[in-house]
Amino acid sequence: MTLEQLVTYFQTFATNHMQLHGFGYGEEINLTIPEFPLYVNPNGYNITPVNYPILYVVPVERVISNTLLVYRFTVIVADRVQKDGRDRVHIESDTLQILRDLIADLE
Repeated sequence: MTLEQLVTYFQTFATNHMQLHGFGYGEEINLTIPEFPLYVNPNGYNITPVNYPILYVVPVERVISNTLLVYRFTVIVADRVQKDGRDRVHIESDTLQILRDLIADLE
């Protein structure tokens, strides 16, 4: 598979999964959660809030060995915990279930 095919696979999984509301890919993780529906950051860029949970894929390593190309990714399922933390266990349970669903889909 090409890198583009792999990223498309993760994006399609995120789109089709009933619990996920977004997808991201990239070197840097920017999971800012604004307090308002829309705000302007100090640089003047408009930032739209993220609807959580999301699947975020970070490329870690690409190794070429003879005829084999190996990709390594860090896969993150991110969600928002209430300020008082009362839903932390529920959120952790849901995000782990999403990761189990991804593993089952990969198999």
